Amino acid sequence: MSIRISMDPMTKLRQARSDAVNRYFARLSGEQLHRDTAHRRKREIARDVAAGKAGNEAFSAEARLRGLEPLAFANQIKDRPDAIDDRELLRQNILIGIERAKTPDEIEAILKDAGIPADPNGRI
Repeated sequence: MSIRISMDPMTKLRQARSDAVNRYFARLSGEQLHRDTAHRRKREIARDVAAGKAGNEAFSAEARLRGLEPLAFANQIKDRPDAIDDRELLRQNILIGIERAKTPDEIEAILKDAGIPADPNGRI
């Protein structure tokens, strides 16, 4: 008696590409960590300043560097989108697309459309 196991080759490809996407976003997040953290903190301070609370000296100094009063600076940045949230939404869209893909070409098209680079061997 022999047992025959049939594996869907897409399962392995999906996992490999999902792992690669996660590595790509982890690397990107690490590269952007300081800026993302600074922007998030400035938006928090900006919301306080716009609500009439005092900001901190660094916020006021940056406003002056930009030729603005702290309130004007606060109003410019308080509602800007969060790059961390935007990046996570993109990552989830890509991972869900990979999971739903029916062919290897669909997976590669998803990665290409997202601008995720592949090396000459087809790995990310």
